Amino acid sequence: MSAFFSTKAISSVAPSVYVSTYHKYACGNLDGEWVCLQDFDSYDDFISRCLAIHADEADPELMFQDFEGFPEQWYSECSLDENHFNDIIAFADLADVYGSDTVTEFVNLGIDSLDRFTDYYYGKYSSELDFAYEVAEEYFDFDKFGQLACYFDYEAFARDIFISDFRFSNGIVFRTCA
Repeated sequence: MSAFFSTKAISSVAPSVYVSTYHKYACGNLDGEWVCLQDFDSYDDFISRCLAIHADEADPELMFQDFEGFPEQWYSECSLDENHFNDIIAFADLADVYGSDTVTEFVNLGIDSLDRFTDYYYGKYSSELDFAYEVAEEYFDFDKFGQLACYFDYEAFARDIFISDFRFSNGIVFRTCA
């Protein structure tokens, strides 16, 4: 783990979906229920709960009318598959520690697995330059340079490391390859 790895806890909204059915919707009935995905140990338990909410229908065709607490790319009105369910649970677990904005930025990088989050995440910084200062101080022994250390160009260093090695987005730094 990097010396500049941050684990500051930030609160987030629990990942939830509003579950109704297409039949109810077609009949002008918006009855349903908000269901928190973190309340379930498995996808099958989640689906069982959704079906139980609509036990008044013989064969309910579930409709997820709204969502909150997870990235939009995993939401679909017509289905919530097991892979997305597992991604959302992993997202929520990471968001409880790092904040949903931070984990959403990671998801937007397009990395194929949330399991790799800690390999890529370097923390929150006010600017690319602040990150470059910290990296330079961590990795270079400026005491050995004596007065020559004042000639180190932090701005050029920041520019160079963010060209290919790191990404700065909304105050969050991620490594671009791990």
